[in-house]
Amino acid sequence: MYQAALKRYPLAPEAATAQYRLAELLESKEDLSRAFNAYQTLLVRYPDTPNFERAVAAQVSIANKYLQGRPQKFLGVPVGNSAKRAQEMYANIIANAPFSKYAPVAQFNLGLAYEKQSQPFEAIKNYQKVLDNYPNSDVCDDALYQIGYVNMRVGLAQASQDLSASIAPRNTFEDFLIECPNSWKVQQVREHLTRLGGQEANARYRVVR
Repeated sequence: MYQAALKRYPLAPEAATAQYRLAELLESKEDLSRAFNAYQTLLVRYPDTPNFERAVAAQVSIANKYLQGRPQKFLGVPVGNSAKRAQEMYANIIANAPFSKYAPVAQFNLGLAYEKQSQPFEAIKNYQKVLDNYPNSDVCDDALYQIGYVNMRVGLAQASQDLSASIAPRNTFEDFLIECPNSWKVQQVREHLTRLGGQEANARYRVVR
């Protein structure tokens, strides 16, 4: 019903509401990919809709399900990479609603989506965008932590004898302790710094042997 009305009267005053109801209906049926696309159409075609923020919130919720591993399906058969689909969804959200109150979370979760796909440098780039574009957001603490954590994992995976491998994560974690002293992750950060200190000591030992 909604699709027929939208096709016939795309410029009618009620068209934006019909588009939103269509997206809601698809979401209620767990047809999440199509629901996301329907919300996307709403945001692009009817940016003045009073349901703008609700639509963005729904898109973030759908993308989160793909990030958590919901399989994509074609004719009922799981296909594709759910993290890749989540990445595409978050990128669309940020492109269409960069000033939405949900944009910082979408930007942070875009970093997580890249992490899940083993793309650490893209992940770091997107976590940094949280700090640059949304400096007052509640997710800035998490973004700063993830930058240090991902850099640390990269350094450990490389098993480098170069002391510079530990510099970036150490500097980030030290910044975290200064900027986020009340975070529940402070203890974790201290443990990471201890581990990085041991890595530096081992690297120095190998150098002077």
